[in-house]
Amino acid sequence: MVEDKDTEPSYSDIYRLDKVFHGWMDRKESLRMTSQDLQALLKELPFDEGQECTEAALEELLRKGRIPSEEAKSLIQDIVRLRFEFADALGQEAEMWRGDGFSYIAQPIEAAKDVLVEDSWLSLTDFYEMYQEEVQEREKLLLWSLIRAAQLQFSLEEVGGFYERLMALNPDRQEHLDYAAFLRSAKNYDKARIHYEKAIQELRALIGKGKEWFREDLAFTLYDLGTLLVECNEGQQARACCEEALQIYRELAEQKPEIHKSNVAVILNYMALLAKEDSECRQSQTRWEEAP
Repeated sequence: MVEDKDTEPSYSDIYRLDKVFHGWMDRKESLRMTSQDLQALLKELPFDEGQECTEAALEELLRKGRIPSEEAKSLIQDIVRLRFEFADALGQEAEMWRGDGFSYIAQPIEAAKDVLVEDSWLSLTDFYEMYQEEVQEREKLLLWSLIRAAQLQFSLEEVGGFYERLMALNPDRQEHLDYAAFLRSAKNYDKARIHYEKAIQELRALIGKGKEWFREDLAFTLYDLGTLLVECNEGQQARACCEEALQIYRELAEQKPEIHKSNVAVILNYMALLAKEDSECRQSQTRWEEAP
């Protein structure tokens, strides 16, 4: 846990950015400039070349008429100067956290600084989304480690809990399938079915975008769902899944028979077994109804 730090006031206190920003907004209005005007001009400045070059570029933009007036240049210059000061403060803040051993806090602060004065081509929204993706992937890796550890401890309640946390992090089809397999082993068939169906939905979407190489995965997943539905006593839907899987494997076998003919045989044998069991069940039902 990070403790409160007895340090100088933070950059947000030093610069009172809210108050300064509102002042800029008033000046912008008086100059009849829009926020889009200011943003466009700021994007033309070479922040990655340092403050001196950036301020020199302001003079050039004024000379070329890109900046409409000396007053407008003064406003943009104030923004530029505070932007560099704020970036320096962020750098100091990051260095402080890194020096105290909290690199995971320092890293995003330092990255935000870079967006301001080095990678200024990158929007802050793009930066946030990139960082969130990185954070999410790290959390997924942590959860996978915890899931495996909980399995080794046979702590099934924790396994399920960690999987649920994983499902909240935009899971991919393989993560849905892994959770479905766990739920199936725990005999939670209804919930397992939901995750099989989500994986199938994603696979269909990928194939719909022309990624035909996912058809094999779709066939396997449909067959797996079919076997689950048999355990749920939903024979009709199970057969529908198996028939679709069989059709896909037959088409694939025409292209690569050495790989997929065995898959066709497996499903045919399984469906024959289902038909036999279904026939025996109907015969038993008939006999029961005929019994006196």
